[in-house]
Amino acid sequence: PQAKASPAMKITKVMRAAEKAGNVLPRKPNGKSKRRALWATEFFWFSDPPDERKFATGLGKQASRIAESLYLIWEDGASAAIYLGLRDAADFGSGLYFDDGEAKPAADAFRFPFVGDRKSKKKIKVWGKAPEKGTLKVQEKKGSKWKTIDRFKVKEGKVFYKTVKLKGKAKIRGELKGDTTRPWSQKK
Repeated sequence: PQAKASPAMKITKVMRAAEKAGNVLPRKPNGKSKRRALWATEFFWFSDPPDERKFATGLGKQASRIAESLYLIWEDGASAAIYLGLRDAADFGSGLYFDDGEAKPAADAFRFPFVGDRKSKKKIKVWGKAPEKGTLKVQEKKGSKWKTIDRFKVKEGKVFYKTVKLKGKAKIRGELKGDTTRPWSQKK
């Protein structure tokens, strides 16, 4: 998966234009900001297992798509992302957990998302949300080992978005106090 522009950006532009023209009610938003908060509600990805719909994805792909969705939602300016359901239902397999409570890879991707977005041949932006404060290590897989290629401070519960030097294809991840993100496959 690779991050790309989402249709929600068009919604953001329309909303901001409507605010500027005074066409959004109430005319004065609550609080100090002149802009209304944008929320992405009820987003989800079906997983197989347990859902066998033809558009369901494997568990690893579901996790990658959730992390990427969170990045795109953030990039589009939304202040909240609300996942549809934490647990699978009998007829709806899109949860972060199976119906018996066992965590899917998606639970980790939602808790500690990490995405790379290519900005040039030699640089990417890494994005994520830190589950705690500390020094985040950006690591690249070299053979069977992970090598730290950059590091920077992150704050608990806050988004990070940093430029990292990285050429070509690579598998990368974030590591924070021994806690690692799901790997992200970075294309050229």
